Amino acid sequence: MAQLRAAARAHAGKLGTVRFEDGRAIETHDVILTAAKALTKAAATTRTPVPSKERIKEDYENLNSAFRVQGAGGWICLTNAGNPYNKALAIVRLDPMRSKLSFEALSWPKGAPAADDRCVVPQNPGRPGARDATATRATELPATSD
Repeated sequence: MAQLRAAARAHAGKLGTVRFEDGRAIETHDVILTAAKALTKAAATTRTPVPSKERIKEDYENLNSAFRVQGAGGWICLTNAGNPYNKALAIVRLDPMRSKLSFEALSWPKGAPAADDRCVVPQNPGRPGARDATATRATELPATSD
């Protein structure tokens, strides 16, 4: 997160004002970083400067375990279908009197971030009735000055 804030400050003239309180800057960063990682992996494994879109999709769907992505919002682990597994989400509060958003906490579909950073996705992470797929709990973070 500190690196993301520093990069935003360094490029402020090009980017305009970047607000971190609603999580969109973090999500956008993580989406682009994940796509870049899949493209880089596909180019390396095919040994071609421009891999096919099918190969990029295949490598994108396997960004887990050893190929996990450390995003600004935490680890990004993808299922074999290319969906994020237990990805942190920003919880925000809207103050209608001031028309302002404020960051409140992060929440994970499993209730907490992974106990370790191995990024191992279960065989059937989204099956109906799976206890760990439905629990939620917000984890508060220290307040920031942004």
